[in-house]
Amino acid sequence: MVVEMKTDEIRKKAFDLAMARRSYDDYIWMWAEAELRLRNAYGTSLAPNAKNIDIDTSKIVDAPSAEDIKKLASELASKKVKVQDVHWFIAERQYIYNAIKTVL
Repeated sequence: MVVEMKTDEIRKKAFDLAMARRSYDDYIWMWAEAELRLRNAYGTSLAPNAKNIDIDTSKIVDAPSAEDIKKLASELASKKVKVQDVHWFIAERQYIYNAIKTVL
């Protein structure tokens, strides 16, 4: 399935995440969870400014294990990514996942 990346919608989602004012650790956890849902399903790279992303819907993991999320969250936290970038990464992944789930 091909998902059209609508930057304005992703930007709004990232803004809403920022307004939630959660802790950095919470956002890292959300990023790890969102990434694990889609990680094995990417048919094309989730590159910056990508217009479309190809997703193999059979490889989506709706509920990644807490252990896997914790492991990836630890790896992501060690990178010390700026919080606004974390908001964007979460928003992208949530956008893709929601776009797929509304069709399936």
